[in-house]
Amino acid sequence: MTDTFNQRLDFWEARSGLGFAAGSGDINLKKLEINAILRSIGQPKTILDAGCGNGFTLASLASSLPDSRLFGFDYSQGMVNSAIDLLADSDLGDRVKVCQASLLDSFPSSLSSLDIPGAGFDCIYTERSIINLDSLEQQTQAVQALWRMVVSGGRLVLCEAFLDGLNEINAYREAVGLERISQPWHNRYLSLNELENLLPGVNMSCQVVEFSGTYYFVSRVVHAREVLLEGREPSYDASINQQSLDLPALPLFGQSKIVIFEKP
Repeated sequence: MTDTFNQRLDFWEARSGLGFAAGSGDINLKKLEINAILRSIGQPKTILDAGCGNGFTLASLASSLPDSRLFGFDYSQGMVNSAIDLLADSDLGDRVKVCQASLLDSFPSSLSSLDIPGAGFDCIYTERSIINLDSLEQQTQAVQALWRMVVSGGRLVLCEAFLDGLNEINAYREAVGLERISQPWHNRYLSLNELENLLPGVNMSCQVVEFSGTYYFVSRVVHAREVLLEGREPSYDASINQQSLDLPALPLFGQSKIVIFEKP
């Protein structure tokens, strides 16, 4: 394993006990992502969360989809342990199963402990897990491996961070005297122009869902500039950020986007 792999794993192990904020300190964004994923996956009978973290999204989806069986894996054993505890406490353990595995493992054999459906999954989704790989080559490898486990008529739903939205945010931040935001050291953000490379040779089109643009613009530009002028620190809990959650999504600024691939 590379030093980056081990450092990243240590990072996520350390965050595994942070509850709802384990994946991101921005709890507003987490809520937006869960709701957007729920809208995007439809009503599948079998669902796989590829990179499930500590299971909060899985538990939320299971509560909203009582007729579905859900599975998840994460490469951090600490995250998996937290997910098992969460599911046990919520009485969802009979419908939701998780295990330790990596996006770069051999599928479906690495999920053998979960008793997964032999035909594959009606829906597989990610939530900012593909960006935790080192290169476009690794990201492509992971996406293609997940795609092979999607049944005909099923969906692969990628909820990931994109440079396109980050660059749009930074253009406005610079215009009003704010510092640029850099992607975290442990991430490699995707770009929209890379989507066609993820599943080459597959005759299909994908749908890009913009759901976070308004929140990102308000929180990272409007609120950030307001507190800069007032000499205060920005806060995810600011009233203006909370109010933006109910507004329609702008087509720009969406650092977090959903991409839906449907299998013929």
